[in-house]
Amino acid sequence: MSKITVVSHDTGGAEVLSHWIKYNPGDYVYAVGGPAREIFKKNLGIINFLSLEESIILSEKIYVTTSWGSNLELEATKIALEKGIEVICFFDHWTDYENRFFLNDVQYLPNKIWVGDKYAANLVQYHYPNINIIRGKNFFLESIKNYIEEQKIDRRIGKSNDNQKVLYIADNIEDACKASFGDPLYLGYTEIQAFEFFMENINLLDKQIDSIYIRPHPSDKVFKYEHLILQYKNVLMEQSGKELKEIIKEYDVVVGTESMGMIVGILANKKVYSCIPPFGKKSRLPHEEIIHLRDLL
Repeated sequence: MSKITVVSHDTGGAEVLSHWIKYNPGDYVYAVGGPAREIFKKNLGIINFLSLEESIILSEKIYVTTSWGSNLELEATKIALEKGIEVICFFDHWTDYENRFFLNDVQYLPNKIWVGDKYAANLVQYHYPNINIIRGKNFFLESIKNYIEEQKIDRRIGKSNDNQKVLYIADNIEDACKASFGDPLYLGYTEIQAFEFFMENINLLDKQIDSIYIRPHPSDKVFKYEHLILQYKNVLMEQSGKELKEIIKEYDVVVGTESMGMIVGILANKKVYSCIPPFGKKSRLPHEEIIHLRDLL
């Protein structure tokens, strides 16, 4: 069996690809960097990481994810295509499909794109009609769903249904847009503006709110939201350090902009709101379960 090089950098793609590898054994070598290293070690155990150059020499195929925090996967794709090596890219989200394959203003398209649901398949078909699509099982989301079902606890037992506990899942929008598009305001709003829009219109939720817990993005700077905690009543920082699937049962409502955490909220049967303000570009998440706060004005 020929070796397969695995290249990944950011957390989201690493979760999807490492879970897929867990259920699809093969002869893999790993050129994994950034936060993805801890994800792969967590899900697959001890791994000997190689450099990109070392790993590609050994392989006849490469699996890549996509990142906004690094060009690692794009550099791997470029090298592989130049050597005639097949590239399969695993998509982990539902946004920014049209801009994922540019390196120094040159587009390097993979041979195939792997997706885990019908929404992603439709988006890939729209943006890349000439690329082969692989529709597979998203073992990452399945693991979350299974965990939630096993651990399910109804926190409303013994308390009033009139009050709610909100988990606000933050996105690092400005840094991501600056890295990907050279413009921190590419989406027309910032993460701070989104949170302020939510707080200014919190009365649109259908129940009284007890408290709001902000879960920062992994790439956020320390104390980024401290001024908001001081400014607004009943706003706290979620500081457990646990995975989202472990704490989701503690909350009634999940709020965010376009975060994967909102999809976890859907899997957990929570009420999920997107708080992108009216002056921002519309949410690109296609999931019908998401309630868009701007539509309730």
